[in-house]
Formats: sequence, C-alpha cells, structure tokens
Amino acid sequence: MNIHASAIGIIVAFAIIIYLKVSKAESHRYTYSLLLLTFPFYYFAFAIVAVDFEALAYESLFAVGFFIIALCSIKLPDNAKFAWLAFGYFLHGLYDLFHNKFFINYGTPNWWPDFCAMVDIILGMYLIFLSIKALNVQPSKKHLSQTR
Repeated sequence: MNIHASAIGIIVAFAIIIYLKVSKAESHRYTYSLLLLTFPFYYFAFAIVAVDFEALAYESLFAVGFFIIALCSIKLPDNAKFAWLAFGYFLHGLYDLFHNKFFINYGTPNWWPDFCAMVDIILGMYLIFLSIKALNVQPSKKHLSQTR
C-alpha cells in the first residue's frame, strides 16, 4: 500500500466534502451521483493514454455498474439515495484496491488505486452519515405536514 497516496487521498476526500458543503453544492440532488459517475472516466483516460483498448473495454464493462448505481440513486429519497451512493463509493473503493487482480490497465499510475480508494471510502463513510442524518430528519418533516 502506498501510504503517501493514501494520505493524500484522505486529504482530498475531506477537501471535497468541505468544498461541497461550503459551496452549498451538497444540497443539490445530483451532486454525489454525478461525482460517482465521473470516477470510471479516470480509468478510461488512463487506458486511452496507454493506447490500451482492451483495458478500455474492461473498464467500460466495470463502469456500467457504477453508472447504474449513480443514475438509480437520483430517484430515491435522501436517506436511501445516500445509502445507495455509499454502497457505490465503497464498491468503487474495493474496485480500486483490487483493480490489478481483474486486469492490468497499463496507463494507471501505480499510486492511483490507493489514492482513489481512500477518496472513495471517506466519501462513502460521509454518505452513510448523510443517510442517517436524512433518516432522522424525514419523520419530523412528515409530522409537520400531517399537523397542517
């Protein structure tokens, strides 16, 4: 494990969370879904840079699952959306860690899987927090609408 890449991944994940919170982008329905949609494109770019179209084909096959998770999450209520996205981020973190066990994408920098896995795992944990927070908020919203 590349400890430096992992540490930078943790820092970047917290920077993403802080930025999305401060900029109020976190409150947009699609933010974390769109972010998950972007992750496979890094591996696509690595394969294209290496002119490795076999890796690009494999990356595309694995990407379908992440695209489905991200797109399906958009229609869910907040607590389910955040939980579903957390699953997607954790799954992508595992994909990063075991990427070279599936196939080799020669364009991927050696440090990338550890870096990206840490970003995925921290964001996944934060999404679990948001899911629990949304679960605790939703009953009170229902209660308010029923008293009117």
